[in-house]
Amino acid sequence: MTHPYALQFDAVALGDLARIRAFVRESALELGLAPDAADDVVLAVDEAVTNAIRHGYTGGAGPLALELGRRGSELLVRLVDEAPVFDPTRRPAPDVDLPLASRPLGGMGIHLMHASVDRMSHRSRGRSGNDLTFVKRVAAGEGRDRS
Repeated sequence: MTHPYALQFDAVALGDLARIRAFVRESALELGLAPDAADDVVLAVDEAVTNAIRHGYTGGAGPLALELGRRGSELLVRLVDEAPVFDPTRRPAPDVDLPLASRPLGGMGIHLMHASVDRMSHRSRGRSGNDLTFVKRVAAGEGRDRS
């Protein structure tokens, strides 16, 4: 990953989400993503961090590291936490054709993550800790790497 932009929290909490969203958007634009594509990445990161706080840290706070960078024509976003291991890439997609009243609660955040990026991968960091990576392709002519 070239030209990484990094943000780290000793104890990330829901109150930090606005700062995280702004950091991700500004960094993605600096790394050459068009505004619409940057907004997609912001949505994916917002959902992932919200899930880490609400479910991983059970509404409390915990460590989180966030890094954005370019690798060729791809923007990479890496989130690392120390929450219990949870792999969102193994979660089945919700049936969005079901009426709202028939759908199980939850799962839409992960669906939005998948829909917002081109690829998503997860690695566990032992008994606790997650390393989640999002990849968003930078379309030809979409933006230029300003780093």
